[in-house]
Amino acid sequence: MSFGLSLYPISIAIKKYGPRKVTLFSAFMILSGASLRCISIANPQTQKIVQIVAMLCNGFGGAFLNFGGPIVSELWFPSHERTTATAVASVATYCGAALGFVVGPTIVGNPVTMEAAKSAIFTLYYGEAAVCMICFIMCLCYYPNQPIHPPSEAASLKRNKQQTDQELLTDLQDTMSMYSGYTEEGFNSSSSPSTSNSNSNSNGLSSYFSCSRAALKYWVVALCMGLPLGIFQGWSSTMFSCLKPLDITEDEASWLGFFTTAAGCVGAVFVGFVLDRFAGRLKLVTELCLITATTCFGVFGLNAAGYLDVEQKTRVMIAYITSITGGAALNISVPLFFELIMESIYGWADESIGSMLTIFINTVVQISFLIALAEMDPLESKLWTSWALCGSMLVASVVMLFLKVDYRRLSVDLGKDVKETGCWFDRGVGFY
Repeated sequence: MSFGLSLYPISIAIKKYGPRKVTLFSAFMILSGASLRCISIANPQTQKIVQIVAMLCNGFGGAFLNFGGPIVSELWFPSHERTTATAVASVATYCGAALGFVVGPTIVGNPVTMEAAKSAIFTLYYGEAAVCMICFIMCLCYYPNQPIHPPSEAASLKRNKQQTDQELLTDLQDTMSMYSGYTEEGFNSSSSPSTSNSNSNSNGLSSYFSCSRAALKYWVVALCMGLPLGIFQGWSSTMFSCLKPLDITEDEASWLGFFTTAAGCVGAVFVGFVLDRFAGRLKLVTELCLITATTCFGVFGLNAAGYLDVEQKTRVMIAYITSITGGAALNISVPLFFELIMESIYGWADESIGSMLTIFINTVVQISFLIALAEMDPLESKLWTSWALCGSMLVASVVMLFLKVDYRRLSVDLGKDVKETGCWFDRGVGFY
């Protein structure tokens, strides 16, 4: 809840204070949460309150780390490195989740007494707090808002725009508009009031429809990312339950979760690196990822439900292959979705709020999904979560197919018209 509530204030703070102060705040809150967990209190009720406060701090600190990647990559990296940078930043949080499947159980082990369990858990807490302290000190020592020189034409244009006093400019235009011959390009003494008003109305209507199309594209991309990703993160908590018919142990399920997430992290960086060399193919690769994930989780559900007439060893192998491949494909699509959003809303909306809304949709879906699970009987089958995951990805892949992508930011960097950027599939296939 603290994570969801802090998304919008953090997105506003980025615009007002810059990435440095927001990053320092995030690092400090995460360090505070990790440090509070290390406090051992004899009173169980007080200990519970301290742990809750620690989780709240962690949620407040995690907001920017989940949607700030594409914002930082645009500020610091040229166009031929942006997708890779966004991929690295986006999958960093998933790397932590992947390590959580392994590091925690490895350090804690299988203690036989309550005292041994408590000691092992606090050893884990101390290690996490030390890592958070190192990260905070590194950010404190060096983390500027932006480079001295903009890395791309799009970044330069945005920086110049931010340096202009928008309020004074608006007031000046309102004053000058009283003159019938004034347009955005300046005075035109030859134009009559009626001609000027007609041109103004035409330009305003064209601008309105242009922004409306961009807004529609944004919401399509945001929903197609937030819905499957939120359900996937909820499904991850039920994966062991879905695998019970295959006689897979909890330790094996943990390693399966690790490889599923780790494969996505490695794949996202690799795909980002490739797409930086072949710009304008974000929709094409995203569509391929969604189709792959849909197929894999569909087969996973059929396998877990016992519809595949194969022997037990083959069923276990299919479960590993489909979950790892499907999870990897979905995680690869995350930074691509972020880049699609940045391209679609460039020039008419604040990218920090755009990215924030996407993560907010993901959070709402995930919370709703987990609430539905909490209302169920613990012994009841959770296999429906696999079907929900497969269905959400199928819907997203179909909806994305009808989207025409406008590479607004890339066109600025390349100095080309928007219609000249992007491959044929991205700009030609679709209806909106």
